[in-house]
Amino acid sequence: MGATTRGVEGVRPRWRDGALCLLVASAISACGAGPKTEAESALDAVQSAAALRARAEAPDLVALAALAADRARASEATGDAVAAAEYATRARTLVEVAVAATDLAVLERERRRYETDASKTLVDVAAVEATLRAETERVQRDAAAALAGDEASRAFELATADERARFRESSAERRAAFAKATGTLLDRARLMLAAAAAMGAAATEVDALTLRIADARNAKPESTALELADVIVRDVLALLGTLRARAPAATLAERASLEEEARAFGFTLEAKPEGLLVGVARPGTVADKRLGALIAAHPHGAAVLLGPKAERARVRAAAQAAGVESGRMADADGQALGVLFAAYAK
Repeated sequence: MGATTRGVEGVRPRWRDGALCLLVASAISACGAGPKTEAESALDAVQSAAALRARAEAPDLVALAALAADRARASEATGDAVAAAEYATRARTLVEVAVAATDLAVLERERRRYETDASKTLVDVAAVEATLRAETERVQRDAAAALAGDEASRAFELATADERARFRESSAERRAAFAKATGTLLDRARLMLAAAAAMGAAATEVDALTLRIADARNAKPESTALELADVIVRDVLALLGTLRARAPAATLAERASLEEEARAFGFTLEAKPEGLLVGVARPGTVADKRLGALIAAHPHGAAVLLGPKAERARVRAAAQAAGVESGRMADADGQALGVLFAAYAK
């Protein structure tokens, strides 16, 4: 009985071998389906789509992450699980930082693009607004010049009329005409003074002329106010001439200014190959002084005085009184009084 028992115990049943094989196979299978190692997870992070995208923006960080993943794999191969975990964590962290840096770079580019687009839009809007303002100012200047020309002509007629004129000095209509012409001339002076300030005129000169404009608006009688306004306009023109003389040559903008100023004085304009001719329909002391002021206001090029000799002499004297050098002016015979500005030739 005992021998039988030992014999049975000494022999391993065949079914036990089969069961053992099954258990081993199951264990192997379970190991294959288990969680990835630290090195494998680090390698997955380095080879992920996000990491590949980050290579363009943060190549150094991605390279460091790949190096850490390699070291994690090497540590696992030597059985150093702690080092493998540290390297794997470093690899995953570096990938996360690289991805974050990439996202920030993309956002920064988008921000700059939006800012650039916004800046372009603002620039476009500013350009349109500037164009509109310039056009509006031009229209206003043209309208003011046209009105000033009409009013100046009317005031000229009234101011030079003799005692036999149908308006007496005390006439309400005459006073109203003087007041209106005075306001037009002073408005013109104010606009030209603003241009002078923008060109760099001294603040003391601008302030002094501004006070004179204010005083002239309240001057009495109306005929005196008109005379003051005319003098102020001529003085502002002289200031503009001083500022324009700083430039080496005349400009198209100056030609446009001359045209406006001449119209405001009631003068005629004619473009000639030799220059721009400013003509006078009604010669006289006031016209002489205004022509002299225009010559002073436009200092570039020769000013050719046309007309009868006596009238030319009066204009020359008025121009010299306004600060124009005699050598800049030339004389030419002509039937009508005028000044040819050679700097504005076609």
